[in-house]
Amino acid sequence: MAEAIVSTILEQLASILVEQTAAEVRLISGAEEEVENLHRRFHLIKAVVEDAEKRQMKENAVRVWLDDLKHASYDMEDVLDEWNTAIRKLQMKRSSRDTNASQPVRTVRPSFIIPSYWFSPGQLVRRHDIATKIKNLDKKVDNIVRDINAYGFIISREHGSGEVALRPSTTSFLDESYEVRGREHLQIKVANLLMSGSESSTVSTGGSSQVPTQLPIIISITGMGGIGKTTLARLIFNDNVVSAHFDKKIWVCVSEPFDDIRIAKAILESLEGKAPDVVESQNVLMQLRESIEGKKFFLVLDDVWTEEPQNWERLWGCLRCGSKGSRILVTTRKVKVAIAIGTTKSNIIPIELLSDEDCWSIFSQVALSIRSDIEEYKKFEILVDKL
Repeated sequence: MAEAIVSTILEQLASILVEQTAAEVRLISGAEEEVENLHRRFHLIKAVVEDAEKRQMKENAVRVWLDDLKHASYDMEDVLDEWNTAIRKLQMKRSSRDTNASQPVRTVRPSFIIPSYWFSPGQLVRRHDIATKIKNLDKKVDNIVRDINAYGFIISREHGSGEVALRPSTTSFLDESYEVRGREHLQIKVANLLMSGSESSTVSTGGSSQVPTQLPIIISITGMGGIGKTTLARLIFNDNVVSAHFDKKIWVCVSEPFDDIRIAKAILESLEGKAPDVVESQNVLMQLRESIEGKKFFLVLDDVWTEEPQNWERLWGCLRCGSKGSRILVTTRKVKVAIAIGTTKSNIIPIELLSDEDCWSIFSQVALSIRSDIEEYKKFEILVDKL
């Protein structure tokens, strides 16, 4: 039952994107990004619904999760239907306007004038109403996705073209057989930010010791997928000078679905060298707080997607107990995520495209490394210059 509802919503989301693109209309600002986020979340949900429905008869908590999913899905279905209908009405009005404009008239209106119906009171109210509903439902869906790891659902991979593309977990391992090109200046810049700058604010505890009252400084590396964010983070994580600056180094792949307790457990395992032997969320967070207290740590949070600041609140409460000078390095595709997680604008490091020279250098290193013929190498170089 739940899987059928989720499938319907995925179809509606796809329809909205197609309708907007084909008709060149935009009912809601940032619609493509909103649709993409919802589409990704509902694909994740669809992948675990089968397991949830099998377990609901024996597990009350899973049954509640499915009920929440069904209610949110029904509400989402209604809003998406309203959204789709509004788009089609705009298409019809636009088509009607274009038809009338094709008739002979004495005066010609400039083509850049936006039609009055677009900003009519009715349209503005409708657009605002739909946008508000989508935003509220998006928070509900985000909470549902957060609980996926908590219940340990088994992910079904049998979805045909709708199969969830599970993101591989990253590690700090750096393949030293390949030389990284074109990122030296960024590596130096980020390393300097990690080892210098202002410290977290502190308050006196009544004795000689002081504890931070703010989160350690967060530095975020941003850029499109595949541009080298994780590779740059690995270079910095494995740098000997950076390593010597901190008491502890921790690498956690965050990815999706977001789960703060899973992240807390991963940090604990890195700090203590073994998997935590506690299960309850409260006990995990208490153990993390005790384990990290007084330590100057360097934490890498790789592949972050969540845009909701409240998702991090419990984790941040523990990480504030680290020593002064602790740092957090984040990699994410979106600047919006970097800001939501608490990065100041001056600490957001965008990765730019490589220069032509660096691209050729990498190509030579990978594609021509097995060729020893110098003449053949020069032929490739001449060809690249022509291109």
